[in-house]
Amino acid sequence: YQAVKSGNKAKARRLQKILHKSYYAKLLAVKQVTQDNTGSAT
Repeated sequence: YQAVKSGNKAKARRLQKILHKSYYAKLLAVKQVTQDNTGSAT
């Protein structure tokens, strides 16, 4: 977020690449989705 805000597109792209490949980032995303998608509508 800070890299994009400051205009450093190369750094932002590199950080996105690292996040995309990260196993733990995927686990965190799954955890957030499963916690958010609770209720009678799902």
